[in-house]
Amino acid sequence: MQPLDTHAAADARDREARPKDSHGPRRSMGTPGITLAALALVGACTFESETDETTEESSLALDTVTVSFQNGALPSGSYTGNTDATINQANPTTNYGAATTCEIDGDESGGLDESCLLRWTVTGIPAGSIVQSASMTFQVVNGSPQAFNVVEVKRSWNESQATWNSATSTTAWGAPGATASTDRGRLVGTITGGTGFRTVTLNAAGIALVQSWVNGATNHGVVVAHPANGDAIHFASSEHATVANRPKLTITYLPPSSPTCPLVSGTALDLDGVDDHVTMGVAPGLGLSQFTLEAWVKRTGAGQSAGSGSGGVTGIPLITKGRGESDGSNVDCNYFFGIRSSDSVLAADFEDLATGANHPVAGVTPIPNNVWVHAAVTYDGTSWAIYRNGVLEATASAGQTPRHDSIQHFALGTAMNSAGAPAGSFDGVIDEARVWNHARTQAQIQSGMGVEITSATGLVGRWSLNEGVGTTAADSAGTNEAGTLVGGAWVSPGTPFAPAAPPQPSLTSPSSGAVNVSTTATLSATVADPDSTSHDVTFYGRQHAGSEDFTVVLLPDTQYYSASFPATYHEQTQWIVDNRDALNIRYVVHLGDMVDSSTVAQWTNADAAMSTLEDAFPGYPDGVPYCPAVGNHDQSPNGNTSGTALFNTYFGVSRFEGREYYGGHYGSDNDNNYGFFTGGGMDFLVISLEYDTTPDAAVLDWADGLLKAYPDHRAIVESHYIVGTGNPASFGAQGQAIYDALKDNPNLFMLVCGHIAGEGRRVDTFDGNTIHTLLSDYQGRPNGGNGWLRYMKFSPANDTISVYTYSTKFGTFETDADSQFTISYDMAGTPSGPWVNLGTANDVSTGGTASIQWPGLLSNTTYEWYAAAQDCQAVSTTSPRTFTTAP
Repeated sequence: MQPLDTHAAADARDREARPKDSHGPRRSMGTPGITLAALALVGACTFESETDETTEESSLALDTVTVSFQNGALPSGSYTGNTDATINQANPTTNYGAATTCEIDGDESGGLDESCLLRWTVTGIPAGSIVQSASMTFQVVNGSPQAFNVVEVKRSWNESQATWNSATSTTAWGAPGATASTDRGRLVGTITGGTGFRTVTLNAAGIALVQSWVNGATNHGVVVAHPANGDAIHFASSEHATVANRPKLTITYLPPSSPTCPLVSGTALDLDGVDDHVTMGVAPGLGLSQFTLEAWVKRTGAGQSAGSGSGGVTGIPLITKGRGESDGSNVDCNYFFGIRSSDSVLAADFEDLATGANHPVAGVTPIPNNVWVHAAVTYDGTSWAIYRNGVLEATASAGQTPRHDSIQHFALGTAMNSAGAPAGSFDGVIDEARVWNHARTQAQIQSGMGVEITSATGLVGRWSLNEGVGTTAADSAGTNEAGTLVGGAWVSPGTPFAPAAPPQPSLTSPSSGAVNVSTTATLSATVADPDSTSHDVTFYGRQHAGSEDFTVVLLPDTQYYSASFPATYHEQTQWIVDNRDALNIRYVVHLGDMVDSSTVAQWTNADAAMSTLEDAFPGYPDGVPYCPAVGNHDQSPNGNTSGTALFNTYFGVSRFEGREYYGGHYGSDNDNNYGFFTGGGMDFLVISLEYDTTPDAAVLDWADGLLKAYPDHRAIVESHYIVGTGNPASFGAQGQAIYDALKDNPNLFMLVCGHIAGEGRRVDTFDGNTIHTLLSDYQGRPNGGNGWLRYMKFSPANDTISVYTYSTKFGTFETDADSQFTISYDMAGTPSGPWVNLGTANDVSTGGTASIQWPGLLSNTTYEWYAAAQDCQAVSTTSPRTFTTAP
């Protein structure tokens, strides 16, 4: 997931009026990020409040600790806890523990393999800490474009004794090469790439593995291997002479802490384990294909079990939408979450949409009696994850769509069939039950479980159970599915929650982008917090460097949205508009196939969705700049370059002429067009080329001429089909022709496309200039693509382009290596200086205004500032704001 950069700010030059001969709007933009409200929280407590469910860690955010382990360097020069050894099938009894490299090869010689064993002793992390993320960094001396697996090792081994055949001098592997199920466990990550430092970010299973080491479980490390690869990768070992090149394990964790604020608690609901429960009826708004289910529970007795269906789980129900009834219809179970009867661990299940088959998952730690436990389970459309008190207990792959159209009833504390007949009953107390329409991350579960969340993005059901009287459990979020109590007793207190962190302060003056401000500026902010009577407000400032982060959105293959799901198309463009300031969106590139069939009805849908981008707003009189593209489905007949009449009716030259960002077109129509935008103080050129299976040399010459006419503009060229899937992806015929014709232009740095369902990329270098080619196309996914799009965050100060894949339908990111990655690209950015504490206004009452003076500023200079409000619980910071002093 993308970290929210709460301290990026606007380019001062972008507030200036554009000269008449310029080619794109400049404006002062807000903080880049994935939410409209950039809220950073520094917790004096472990738990945080959420005003938006996608709030992320920033440089001021979570009170996490990061520690690294590397022989001879980290966490200190005396650390020697990293051991490693190559095991070689060609020399099955030879030990390589003293070698200075670790070697992995899927076909080292005559079909023989090599693998590398690694282990780090993890010390100094306090007991009770919760691992947030973990990674392994290697200095690759012999690279490979192929992927090599990093896998859990389940058997003890010795660095100076391990060989292909044996783990120690006295113990053989379960199978040679440590390939038996008793030798290897879960896949925790992959490594790929050329020479240089390569970092493997561990997946959920990897984080769980590291958490087990922190918790004191026996640490057998990992093995890097890939028997199917015909290539090799070698990296510096723990014995390498250069300390900095040795393998490094990095762990970010949340240390245990106790709240310093008084805890708050409402009521909860005590169920008798016989027939008490809460029912919401069919509740179609809670029928979900992806979800997070969570609640606080205190078990007080055995309860009664129910089953989720054949091959599912038998357990004490907590949060359910269905149970075993029938297979292959809408009376299948959408989801069942409870406590497994046989061993008291958390367990969940669903029946799939395709066949009604069950897909269970279970945790590992029994739920005790008379202790509050936070229970949560997530399903992301592919995999389960189950959490106990925020700690990942287990994952499981299902790869199927849950029966989200089930007419079985939703309930708390029991499981119901389609007639509303209950089965099973929880014996205990339940509080703060929630249902989300996506899989929340571990960090989100941890940050949210200690506070009451009234409403948030993606929260479709939330029952606080704070009523204390009556027979109704109100739903404060989402679909407003109030529950009816059948039995049960209100009890107090319920779960003890930390009070909410203070809301974001509201900056009042100077206004955003203000000019002619005094060189002794007065900074002011108002505060408001229902939990506190007073706050301390601290102001921070610095001179602005003028190279802000900015974003380009890639909108792939909307054809099925135009044909069948126009609301999703509109949802995508509305999301772009809603996030234009938060993400500093400078341009949108449509990748072609705007429609599925070139009909008036479908073009009308495309027109309506794209028109959303065209509404004027301050600094952008023509709306969000974008370029259309002609894909094969936009042509009639399909693939005929002469069949673009309807495309030009709706997205022709007349639509764009006069727009500040529109550059022009080739010939008499808009089939091939170009535009301009600026970002980070740099000028960009975007050329859109029509889909053409027999590339037109005249069009390519025209594009080449544009690149040469604007040598000071960094250039992106798009066409519907350039490459296929994979990494490295192969060029299609038109893609190869485009690359060959344009590669000699040093300002060309990127080609982008859609057309082929999936994701792909490649990197080519010509005459010292690197050109990145990216494919993104999600039309093959359910519902025409489920709102997946791609955006690229340019960071001039860091010379990077961070690529993210995001669903506007689910509000979630796809984070595998093909969907989220970073490209190095030299943008000559100039970072701003460090933030300076300008002073604190103490004991500002709720609703009051805090002010300080910032003297000694330079004239005619741009500055940026923000404020942070602190109460007993946490600190909430604002997004930065800029102003320019008077000449």
